Amino acid sequence: MDIYHYVVQHDKGFAPNPFFKTCTLACCKPRIRQKAKVGDIIIGFASDSQEVGLGGHVIYWMKVDEIINFDHYWADTRFVRKRPVMGSSLMSCYGDNIYHSNQETGEWVQDYSFHSDGEGLGRGNLDRDIGRTDRVLISKDYTYWGANAPEFPNTLKGLIPRGRAERWLFSNEEKAQILEWLGTIKERGFQGEPADWQRDHPQDENGLISSLKQVR
Repeated sequence: MDIYHYVVQHDKGFAPNPFFKTCTLACCKPRIRQKAKVGDIIIGFASDSQEVGLGGHVIYWMKVDEIINFDHYWADTRFVRKRPVMGSSLMSCYGDNIYHSNQETGEWVQDYSFHSDGEGLGRGNLDRDIGRTDRVLISKDYTYWGANAPEFPNTLKGLIPRGRAERWLFSNEEKAQILEWLGTIKERGFQGEPADWQRDHPQDENGLISSLKQVR
């Protein structure tokens, strides 16, 4: 079992997507999606940005239960609700089920989403999301705090990643300490709205309320 951790630069409910009682990592972080195995742990920390004000806090953790490819993710009826519906609730706008291949041409199709360039293809995001790996990480055993992110224990402060750093090479002792902390967490699933929502959508009360009602 490996443990991966990194900084969630943009906590919008897109990567990770913690809604509908399943946490998915389908976009961004291609190296982690490429390397992770079923049973591995992923921990996402808040950005040190002054706008967020949550440096040293944990946005989410997930245990990888399943790994599928983009076409499977798109076609699987379990995840249809994770397809983005722009102009709907915030939860739907930030759906991460955005890629599938054209069965006739074999080319990738990017659904209109947070990773689009306006209403057109977001080529840079597409290349980063699928250029290295065709894998979606899925978890039922997770806790997503978002704006309610708890502070990482003082005894583990030295393990907090900075900037865009990713880490997965931990000593056995470090792994044991992290797992001990995770063992103290009793709550599961969605525990708070994404940290960026209040800043990015301060007037979108209806979208925010409808999102939270649906996710619970």
